[in-house]
Amino acid sequence: MLKEPNWRPRFKLYHPLTALAGLGLALFIMFYTNPAAAGGAIAAVIGLHTYIHYRKVESQWGDGMEGLRYQRARTALLVLEKNASMHTKNWRPQILMFAKVRGAGSEEHEGTLHQPKLLDFLGQLKGARGISIISTAVEGVLEDDAAVQMHIENELRKQRDAGGIRGFTQARPPAGPGPFARGAA
Repeated sequence: MLKEPNWRPRFKLYHPLTALAGLGLALFIMFYTNPAAAGGAIAAVIGLHTYIHYRKVESQWGDGMEGLRYQRARTALLVLEKNASMHTKNWRPQILMFAKVRGAGSEEHEGTLHQPKLLDFLGQLKGARGISIISTAVEGVLEDDAAVQMHIENELRKQRDAGGIRGFTQARPPAGPGPFARGAA
């Protein structure tokens, strides 16, 4: 099977002195072949660095630890899927709960569960084990009503945490035209 691409160098004998020697050799070759071009290149790099530093340009490169956690979770899930003979002592309940929430008509309770005792029931079913996913369908289109959907998802998350349930929450629009989609016939 092909592994995921990895562009990290595989040089095992790294030492700061070898890096410094490489820098010195590169600078020597640059100035030996064309001193004017080497000076211009170094001046351009210093100018670009100064410009970025003073402009306070921020970039979103992502968090390396978050990527590592994602990769470890993905690998663990793939290993679990391959293990068809799971022992009964390792079994944990995975429950997907579709919940109805109060909509935009009830301003003070928007996003709260229509039947909050469902969370208590979910906690009893799980016994503080396994994974729960609490999901709801929100009227509207994702592009137009993203703020409302995020608000409802955050409210569901607060209620889940207050109930002491570990898991995930989702508030998404329905996939296609139906009774929840705005403008459905």
